[in-house]
Amino acid sequence: MVSRADKPDSLLTEAQARQKAQAFLDGVAGMEAFRSLRGSAIKTVRLETLRGKAPDPFWVAYLENNSQVHVQDRDGRILRVINEGAFRKAGERRRTGVGYPAPELPVSTLQKQALIVRARFADNANFSAMPTVRVQHARKPESQVSFQWERQFHGIPFEGASFSLTLDRYSGEVLVATLNNWAPQPTTKLERVTQKEAEAMAHRAIQERFGKEPVSVQIAKKIVAKNMYFATPGSVSSPNESRVAWVVSVERSLPQIQVVFLGIDAE
Repeated sequence: MVSRADKPDSLLTEAQARQKAQAFLDGVAGMEAFRSLRGSAIKTVRLETLRGKAPDPFWVAYLENNSQVHVQDRDGRILRVINEGAFRKAGERRRTGVGYPAPELPVSTLQKQALIVRARFADNANFSAMPTVRVQHARKPESQVSFQWERQFHGIPFEGASFSLTLDRYSGEVLVATLNNWAPQPTTKLERVTQKEAEAMAHRAIQERFGKEPVSVQIAKKIVAKNMYFATPGSVSSPNESRVAWVVSVERSLPQIQVVFLGIDAE
């Protein structure tokens, strides 16, 4: 999943990243959802980047039990926790057939626990009222429950930004928790371009570029990283800035290009 890149520039020092990860571990030490992390000290801390992505480095604190805590370099936010201890317990339970309490924890109970866990990662953020819920039966009688909340700003969704959490349905422990595409809030929610105007602009852009009208146009107002849909060749997204935009999905009849994405600034 992660590869070591040529060492990218970092804002945090290794000591600061370690301190952030340790502060998180100290903060969740009393939570049953993270009980497998208790007593497992940080072994090493390394700066990483995701393979094939625009440079946005993060620090990975590796624990003695092989769990991981990921710290965002640009703001020190906890991005991801991989609870290897809980995974190991689930694997042992599956292997031996011992340790299955009856019945499984109800999804409603796990959702309440998930809300408490979410506050440790994404305080003061607005999310969709109801999460997407998926119950996974990887290998019966083993099961996991995943929750995902879409991040919003004044009711406008962020493109791809969410908080997702997977819990063991028997123990209630967190297996994986992840903040996805965590960009800052935009400075304004003003709409200077209407949806109709954006649709007309999309039609004109496709006509001018490809000489053919699109088959259909779908449009949604979202918050995107500054250059996500506005990039010129060779440029990269700026995760430190975000903007309100009309994100347009254009379906065309030409087989080589089925969908074209456009960003039309709504500000």
